[in-house]
Amino acid sequence: MLESPNSLQDLCIDVICDNLHDIFEACLVQVDIDVHNSMNDEEMFLHKTTTQNMFFDTQQIHEPTNMLRTTNKLKYKFKEKNQFLCEVLSQSLFDRMVCKGLLNDETITLFSPNNTKLFHIKLKDVLKLTTKGLIQISNHKIVNLECVNMSIPVPDVIRCLSEWSIQNLKYLNISHSIFDSYNYSPIISISQLKNLRTLNVSDTEFNTHALEIICDDLIHLQSLNISNTRVVDIKPLIKLKNQLQCLSMFNLITASYDSTMIPVIIQLNNLTYLDISCEPPGMSPFEIISRVCDLDNLLKNVNALPNLIYLDMSGMKNPNHIHYQKNLTVAGMTDEKQILTSLKMYTDRANYVQKSLYYLFRLSPTLNEPRADIINLVLPAMANHPKQFGVQMAATACLYNLTKGEFASKIHPNLLKNVVNLTIDAMHNFPSQIQIQKNALLTLCSDRILQEVNFEKFRCAKLVIMALCSTDDPSMNRMAVAIISILASKITTEETSIIGSVPMYMKKLLSMIKDKVNERNCDITMKFTLSALWNLTDESSITCSVFLQEGGINLFLDVLMTFAGESSIETKVLGLINNIAEVQELRHQLMIPNLINKLQCLLQSEHIDVSYFAAGIIAHLASDGEEKWGVKETPRSFMLDSLGHVVSNWKTPDIEMVAYRTFRPFFPLLKSVDNQIQLWAVWAIHHVCTKNPKRYCQMLFEEGGNILLETILENTDTDLPIRQLATIILETVQTEKINL
Repeated sequence: MLESPNSLQDLCIDVICDNLHDIFEACLVQVDIDVHNSMNDEEMFLHKTTTQNMFFDTQQIHEPTNMLRTTNKLKYKFKEKNQFLCEVLSQSLFDRMVCKGLLNDETITLFSPNNTKLFHIKLKDVLKLTTKGLIQISNHKIVNLECVNMSIPVPDVIRCLSEWSIQNLKYLNISHSIFDSYNYSPIISISQLKNLRTLNVSDTEFNTHALEIICDDLIHLQSLNISNTRVVDIKPLIKLKNQLQCLSMFNLITASYDSTMIPVIIQLNNLTYLDISCEPPGMSPFEIISRVCDLDNLLKNVNALPNLIYLDMSGMKNPNHIHYQKNLTVAGMTDEKQILTSLKMYTDRANYVQKSLYYLFRLSPTLNEPRADIINLVLPAMANHPKQFGVQMAATACLYNLTKGEFASKIHPNLLKNVVNLTIDAMHNFPSQIQIQKNALLTLCSDRILQEVNFEKFRCAKLVIMALCSTDDPSMNRMAVAIISILASKITTEETSIIGSVPMYMKKLLSMIKDKVNERNCDITMKFTLSALWNLTDESSITCSVFLQEGGINLFLDVLMTFAGESSIETKVLGLINNIAEVQELRHQLMIPNLINKLQCLLQSEHIDVSYFAAGIIAHLASDGEEKWGVKETPRSFMLDSLGHVVSNWKTPDIEMVAYRTFRPFFPLLKSVDNQIQLWAVWAIHHVCTKNPKRYCQMLFEEGGNILLETILENTDTDLPIRQLATIILETVQTEKINL
């Protein structure tokens, strides 16, 4: 499975959101503000007091009715008056601006009815938006309105609707909203919405009196959520018995203590969804015990609620009665179906989510096939509670079990991307919680995820190396360096430099190498650590410098001495030293007699990859000329002769030995007057261009390497082996250009 790209529409919407100031015109306009109507309570009191003190004749005192003040307001508009976004595009732009935190009193003015068309308003935690901005929706015909956890009082939200919207609004969600208002009653405001079908007033000050008014006035209401409100008597619901289909009363006082609740519910004949669950304050997710509530009449009465499909009684006395209706879906923790139902329905309840995930974790080892359906239930629950330790602990553990091993190869990359993003969010939010860090590393340490899934690799790499520095746990160390070794090759050189230039990170990686040297143990952890350092130093002079400052070169000499003959170790060590040798200002720090002698030995290695990197280091060090050669015990001329002899006798390997981000470090070598140095550089370029022409021929051409090779061919003094290799390279480049 390949990752599906975002749609062109989504990409365009993202570009618009990221460039609002360039695409639209921002201008200051003068508006008149009604001072009287815009005052808050304190301002109104001060205004009245000041007014009364100004007049001696109190009979003449009257409240101002039309006090106007002119002010400037920032407004956004389309640069072309005739431009218009259809409903789908208008809605998509609005929703994306909310998601990106871009919507406020100024930017919402962009949604003029002359250029846009909105029917659905969904606002959650948009704290920068006030009534002054929300009034913009009065220009649209709104049928669905969601204002969750907003600082705007409910009556003011309703006042922002047009007369058409008030008469036609079908859906209203004002959960976690403020009911208090200076001028208007919130219930009277809501009762104006005569065509309302769905109302969610959960977690507000909604009370029994309000319920009575709503049940009298909103005769078309089909779905009602009064969870966590002040309602203590649900008898008014009987007035809606013929049309109410969905009823949520989670944590309602009457649901926990009033035995008259069930007789009322039984009369609601058309209910398909009923939530009467409860969660007492302060109760942990593993202490949700039975509450006293007479459910027998409901469960035994086979004629009651004939249309009911979903019933939630969590936290109440549940006799698990044999007379449950067969088509009834029940949330619980007994089996997979109940656990998944709980996850689906409890997304906003942290304790229930945690408990559901706990039981899912216990169930997940028994799964024998990939379950994308379960992952799609875990992710929203995880996203809704990013700072809840218990939820994140259980969720990260579940995600590992659901994506480990062969499961990952059969899960779509888009879904795995969401898994990774929420996993690294958990790492970010709980940096000191070792078990969450470990769970995250277990999930991330997957070839499928690291190689094929598109996610924030730089952010992930930073979090992983921070986790590495926070523990000495061997298994965590092994996973962390494995992840870093792969990610470091996939992020930009600027990003690797940011990570590699932090001394604390370098010290940790080098200390792990030192421990393995002392133990004389070249295990998989050491190999991953060497690979991580190799990739972090690639094309990063600052990382190479930090490596040297932290004593890395002497440590790596010890590695070469301790693990002599271990070609996999020698290749990685020499690969890193080759990265340092590419940095001209650092080469003098490699002019160490013991290192030069070791390079001379490794140049003769029977393993071509070991010999290749030893030759590369020698070529770079020798390219600075005789005067910069700092090891008199081993003459430069001797090393060049050895270099030329070895490279001339290499046989072309069957596989691609090395990967390069750029050919630029080779260009000074191609200009060298020493044939041996030129030979190694041309051989290296020939190797990758013939093994992987699609990747490297284009790179060579774009960077101008073909011009240098042509110059070499024009030089009559060029040695024949160099000339032959350069000719093949240029022919390969030309062939690849024709194929493209």
